[in-house]
Amino acid sequence: MNFSNIIGHKKNIRHLKKLIENNRIPHALLFTGVQGVGKRMVAVAVASALNCKSLSVDGACGKCSSCIKLKAGTHPFVRFIGSPKSEKKIEVDFGRGEKVLINNIIGSDEEDAKKITQKINIYQIKQIIRQSSLKPYGEARKVFIIDDIALSGREALNSLLKILEEPPKETFFILITSNEELLFPTIISRCQKIEFVSLSDEDMEAFWQERLSPEVDVERKKELLEISSGSPDRLLKFLKLKNIYFSHTEPEVFFENVRKWFSGNLECIEKLKILLELEGAKFRNFPDDEGCRKIGIIMDTIENIKKNANAELAVSNMFIKIGTYDSC
Repeated sequence: MNFSNIIGHKKNIRHLKKLIENNRIPHALLFTGVQGVGKRMVAVAVASALNCKSLSVDGACGKCSSCIKLKAGTHPFVRFIGSPKSEKKIEVDFGRGEKVLINNIIGSDEEDAKKITQKINIYQIKQIIRQSSLKPYGEARKVFIIDDIALSGREALNSLLKILEEPPKETFFILITSNEELLFPTIISRCQKIEFVSLSDEDMEAFWQERLSPEVDVERKKELLEISSGSPDRLLKFLKLKNIYFSHTEPEVFFENVRKWFSGNLECIEKLKILLELEGAKFRNFPDDEGCRKIGIIMDTIENIKKNANAELAVSNMFIKIGTYDSC
C-alpha cells in the first residue's frame, strides 16, 4: 500500500514523497492525465502515508492501526466519491498481497443509494463538507479522494470550490480526472496539479510480470501490450477478450465473437467501448482519415444502442459501414 508497490510514475512519486517527508502536502492535489495508468493507486498511497503512524521512506508501513483499518475498509477519515458510483467501497490492489479498501462517501442505506447518479452531484459534495467539518480522533487526517472530478454538475463544482478555498484544518482533497479541460479554471487554480503519462514499455513489461500470469503465447502478449498504449487498465480489459487476435480477424468472424460477448445492450456497449479504445490506440500511433472514420462509426453505434436500438443489428450495420476491418 506504499509507493514501492507502484509501477511507473517515478518522477511524480519522488515529488509526492518529498512533500510528505517535509510535511508540505497541499490541501488539494489534482491528478490529471492518461486514463487507467494508476492515478487512483497513487492517490490511495498518499492517503495511506498521510495517516500512517510509522511512516517509512517508501510511505505507509502497512502495519500500524491506521494502515490496518485502511486494508479492512474501516478507516473513518479516508473516503472517496466518484466513478463508478455504484461502488460502496473501492478495492485498490497494490500487488504482493497488499490491498486497500476505501468507503464511498455515500452511505450504504437505500435512501442514500438512490441519490447516486452518473455525475457527482451537490448531495455528494455536501456530504464531503459535512464530514470534513468533523474533528478526527487523535492525529488522524481527513482525506477525500474524488474520482473523475470532471464528471460533476456545475452546482457540485461551485460548492466544492468554496471548501477548496477555505479547507478545514488537517483536511486534504485528491481530485482525479482524465478530462482536465472540463474543469473550471478556478478549481484547477486551487490545486497543485500533477500530470500522469502512459507507462513506458519497460514499465508495462514489469506490470505484466509482477501483476499478471495469463497463459498467452508470445505473439498475443506482444499485441496486447502494444494496443494497451501504456495503460494497465486497458491491458486488463483486453485480457478479458479470450482467444481473439484483433489484427488477424476478419469482420464476419469478429462479429460472431461479438455475438458471444453480450446478452443485452449494456454489455454490448461495454464491449464496443473496448473496441473503441482499440481503434483509438491504433489512431494515436498512426493517425489518418480512415482511422478517424472508423472511430466515428463505432461512437455512433454506441449512441444508437444507448437509444435502445437493436444491438445485434446495430453492430451488423457498423461492420458493413466499416468494410474490411483488419484492425480488429
